[in-house]
Amino acid sequence: MRYIFVILILAVLNTTNGVAQYFKPTKTQQIAKFDKIAHDFGEINKGANGTVTFFFTNISPKPAKIDEVKPGCSCSSAKYTQDEIQPNERGFVTIVYDTNIVGEFSKMSTVTIGGQTYTLSIRGNVKPPIQKN
Repeated sequence: MRYIFVILILAVLNTTNGVAQYFKPTKTQQIAKFDKIAHDFGEINKGANGTVTFFFTNISPKPAKIDEVKPGCSCSSAKYTQDEIQPNERGFVTIVYDTNIVGEFSKMSTVTIGGQTYTLSIRGNVKPPIQKN
């Protein structure tokens, strides 16, 4: 009787362990590693250069391609690497903010590479031109 009880306990433990392994989430392998994901322009003058380039490395074992870049608003635009990026090679995403819009800004752009989404952010404060009397 004791052996049947021990066998039952072992069977239950073995089944529970199998279920736990089955539902264990898998880690998705990253495709890209950005050097930085945020840029602060600080205070800049109206009409100044509002361009920043974010560089990344393809850290996957396969070639990668930027699927899509969505700027955060109509006040910004994007340029990016159009070709496939080979493993361990670098690509870029350039965000251009329209600095003719005076005031503080904080914008996020989304980049999709191989189905994975990354968020890049920019912020700053565009100062109005100095009025001379």
